[in-house]
Amino acid sequence: MVLVPMPAEDDGETLLSGRNGKLLDSMLGAMGLEPATVYRASALPARIALPDWAGLGMAGLGAVLKRHIALAAPERMLVFGRGDILTLLGHDSAQNAHHLRVLNHESGSIPAGFEYDLETLLAKPSWKAGVWQRWLDGMAGQAVSA
Repeated sequence: MVLVPMPAEDDGETLLSGRNGKLLDSMLGAMGLEPATVYRASALPARIALPDWAGLGMAGLGAVLKRHIALAAPERMLVFGRGDILTLLGHDSAQNAHHLRVLNHESGSIPAGFEYDLETLLAKPSWKAGVWQRWLDGMAGQAVSA
């Protein structure tokens, strides 16, 4: 499962159908995953300018997101926009997301990688090397179906 904070500005009718989605598809392919088989979700249903992630979490959106994850029942997750999503889920935003390796939700825990948002990776291509290394260090050995 791939989780992003919100749809990208250039997404069409489908989540991650624009530039971010093309980057994601390339990354998934390099990771040995068939992009079409990876479930994609967004924490927010629409693009919002400067969302108050902590406020949205306190208003219950974090619980809704945890329920969504439990219903999707992924074997593992790749979370882009880690600071936003971790804040939404009620985690301390100061903790180093690079070192987190699991996501706790209402049905248990799953292996997870927490990364910069895809827009940042497009703007700073050299940062993809860190994503790749963390994938190899923590997630590559997990089951291939996502």
